[in-house]
Amino acid sequence: MRVVMSGAVGALTLALGIEVSGQGPSRAADANGARTPSFTLERILAAPFPSGIAPARGTAGRVAWISLEQGRRGVWVAAAAEGGGVRAARVASFASDDGQELGALSLSHDGRVVAFVRGQGYNARRENPNPASDPAGAEQAVWVSVNGTAARRVGQGSNPSVSPGGQFVLFQRDSTIMIAPANGSTQPRALFRGRGVNTQTQWSLDGRMVAFTSQRGTHALVGVFDRQADSIRWIAPGVDRDASPRWSPDGRRIAFLRGGGGPGVTAFMIGDPLTGEARELWRTDGGATGRLRSPTAGESFLWAGGHLVFFMEPDGWQHLYALHVDGPAMAPVRLTSGECEVEEPSATTDGATIYYSSNCGDIDRKHIWRVATAGGRPPEQLTSGQGIEYAPAVSGNWLVHFAGDARRPIVPRGVSLAAGGWRSVALAGAPAVPRDFPSDALVEPRGVEYRTEDGTLIRGQLFVPPGARNAPAVIFTHGGPMRQMLLGWHPRGYYNRAYALNQYLAARGYVVLSVNYRGGVGYGREFREAPRRGRSGASEYQDVVGGARLLQTLAEVDSTRIGLWGGSYGGFLTAYGMVKHPELFKSGVDLHGVHDWNARLLAGGPPPAPGTREDSLYQVGLTSSPVCCVQDLRGPLLLIHGDDDRNVAYSETVNLVTLLRRENKPFELLVFPDEVHDFLRHGNWVRTYAATVDFFDRTLMRGQAVSGLPAR
Repeated sequence: MRVVMSGAVGALTLALGIEVSGQGPSRAADANGARTPSFTLERILAAPFPSGIAPARGTAGRVAWISLEQGRRGVWVAAAAEGGGVRAARVASFASDDGQELGALSLSHDGRVVAFVRGQGYNARRENPNPASDPAGAEQAVWVSVNGTAARRVGQGSNPSVSPGGQFVLFQRDSTIMIAPANGSTQPRALFRGRGVNTQTQWSLDGRMVAFTSQRGTHALVGVFDRQADSIRWIAPGVDRDASPRWSPDGRRIAFLRGGGGPGVTAFMIGDPLTGEARELWRTDGGATGRLRSPTAGESFLWAGGHLVFFMEPDGWQHLYALHVDGPAMAPVRLTSGECEVEEPSATTDGATIYYSSNCGDIDRKHIWRVATAGGRPPEQLTSGQGIEYAPAVSGNWLVHFAGDARRPIVPRGVSLAAGGWRSVALAGAPAVPRDFPSDALVEPRGVEYRTEDGTLIRGQLFVPPGARNAPAVIFTHGGPMRQMLLGWHPRGYYNRAYALNQYLAARGYVVLSVNYRGGVGYGREFREAPRRGRSGASEYQDVVGGARLLQTLAEVDSTRIGLWGGSYGGFLTAYGMVKHPELFKSGVDLHGVHDWNARLLAGGPPPAPGTREDSLYQVGLTSSPVCCVQDLRGPLLLIHGDDDRNVAYSETVNLVTLLRRENKPFELLVFPDEVHDFLRHGNWVRTYAATVDFFDRTLMRGQAVSGLPAR
């Protein structure tokens, strides 16, 4: 058995026998029979990836985002340029691939002050992620840039909020709200001392008051700290869970959510920050059809002029609704509709129009739309075709968004709203796709549909190498499970990289099928909440088997050489497939997968007594877990995990390896000390994918058995 541990890139490259940089050899195939692509793995992972877009709320026309390029992280701001157009400039740069993530962007109203967080929060042992194993340790800290100057560290903390005028920045340090001058003239201090965990800070328009949420275990309160009076006023305190305060555009009222009164029941409250009084604007019906929805991307609700805009799915599809705040009580007005889903709303300065992303009319892509906040006329689709456009962010008369397609990676683009129509332009000065990026060498995945054994309609993306015939095939299953893979470069960094690997596998001669199994988003509530998923019966595994049956019908595929790969929930489905259908799936790559649903049920305690209700749940969880059938495993598994994983416990892999060793089953192992779930270092992703490609080349392309027995 070959155990590959993380180490120097050069050493691992030699061990795997796969080139990860440079142009690579020009021969048609390597020793394993795999095609040699015209590009390398590192090259297809080299494009900058933008994320975390945040607009300035005023009329300045400034938008910020985070860029990640081969492990180098930075913050960029796009601003309307004199004479037209939008020009981007970098205000923060961290050149080392140390895995210290950037996020939580906050801008002043004129966009000239930008705050953000560097590093992630504690695990259960109060350890910050330190994937580079830096002997000095790591931290989570707030940084700020003023007027385009290089960003400087403010202090340890998270969740920054810049005051409208840009003079101050608030942030959270453990349970305390801190305040610091943006220019660094004095050290941070506690804004006030208070009980509970205080978070979700929101500045009033004039900067005098700060709304916040105080979480207190059994309940949560919304409060307002008055900086001028040095006092706290609670807004209609009660026994419910109040959260998400939002100031009205005129700064005179606060909207917030009140959870309580039954499962899924939420009320929109409108409070007066000066008196502490509040009234209920509208209450959901609760249950599956009446509850609010929190989208996987974008804000859960926002003010738009005199309306509150939010998400619901009474007909089973996630759409936008608007509540008129003033006048007599009215039911929400539905703004969007159809068997499709909406995300990422952004309102114009006057609140009259909402821009958003949606898969309406193109279920496996995302495009940008707009709709009048007051309703009354149908939404207008602004982008279409083969591209993927998302994350619209409006500031003043400019909208910045992200865009790519099947071959061209995601880049930021700008649109002048003052010009009328829709003309998306590149942002001068912004990070661009490298000139040698192999766009022309990539395949166009095609959308496929098939029915599973129980009749469920499943969609996926099929990558077929040119001229493929009797080729090995690989099924990719995403994590989440509330994700949706698209027909192009993905909006989330984890799956953007996965798309790159699927393209690279196709370039090496594999047919790749990416399966959007039940439990994912994009296809409505019935699909997302399909019965007997996960620990309740693994019904979604039928969708993986159905994908394999589809592949077996294709002339391009050798039906005896099908493998699996996926991460997190996709790791679970990979390992489960390898033990449930060993005659069908010949090898698998499992990244930080769930292997035993009962590990969370038991939380370290003993199994329940036989014959009890708890035992019944335990037995279903066991048969739905890869550990159920380790003795049936035939083909080899490659297990990859970081030992500081905060999503899927590292013990999931430790325990599975123990069973594999006990049963003398073939597996390989790649461990990253101090890495988290979504690997933070670019170099670790390169090593992970290089190991994946090498493993499939040996076990599927060439079909050799994994040498040796499990390590003792």
